[in-house]
Amino acid sequence: MENAKNYIIRLTAVLISAVLFNKTELSAQILHKNPWQLKPVTNIRIPQNKEEKKHSTKFLLNFDNYRSQVAKQWVKFNGLRIGIEIDDVIRTGFGFYGMSEGVTVTNSDQTEENLINYRYNNFFVEAVVYENYKWELVVNSAIGKGKGNVVSTNLITQTAKTVQIPETRVFTIGAGALYKIVPWLGVGLGIGGRKLLTDDELLNKGLSSPFYAIKVKLILSEIIKAVFKPEKYKAEKEQYLKERAAKKQKK
Repeated sequence: MENAKNYIIRLTAVLISAVLFNKTELSAQILHKNPWQLKPVTNIRIPQNKEEKKHSTKFLLNFDNYRSQVAKQWVKFNGLRIGIEIDDVIRTGFGFYGMSEGVTVTNSDQTEENLINYRYNNFFVEAVVYENYKWELVVNSAIGKGKGNVVSTNLITQTAKTVQIPETRVFTIGAGALYKIVPWLGVGLGIGGRKLLTDDELLNKGLSSPFYAIKVKLILSEIIKAVFKPEKYKAEKEQYLKERAAKKQKK
């Protein structure tokens, strides 16, 4: 057991080193005689200049609309995400979501009509698990808080009252694929789920739901770059075209 712990500790150290040093080449082989012993890593390439050590951070701003169910009816949620992208791999920031229109539910005896509206904000983390010049695959999760209201109208007396939906924590998880037509424009598909973290069964049934998104994604950060940093945008575009040409030549 002690050997197993040592192995896990040493393996973790190797993996952390691989993350900290960008493009670091590591190799470690397990000895056949002792499966818990690692050979010393002898070919770690330490960055030799400041340029190699630099990590890139980009401003992130994009729409994040999707469709999900509220009270068993499909409805569109409009969303906006603001944050940063680190090393073209990790995206994190804040999201703001709300229903594009309320959902109307009428009771069984047709005497009362309820108009439901719901919105929430969250903190999200998204990881790019695969990317090339045309495709991007991501996974994400987020935690936040949501609230809303229900406007109940008595259809007989034509009187209305508003009931507040209490603030509750909201958890979402999802995955998506994006096909980039050009660096700042793509089409994509996303799936996931929204779960209210509450013991209120009525809220859970009415507002927790799977969701999907078929979208045209306008990458605003790339447009901003094209306007305010044209040289950088041009250089990245040329690199993009070179990679595409090299890809075609290999086929």
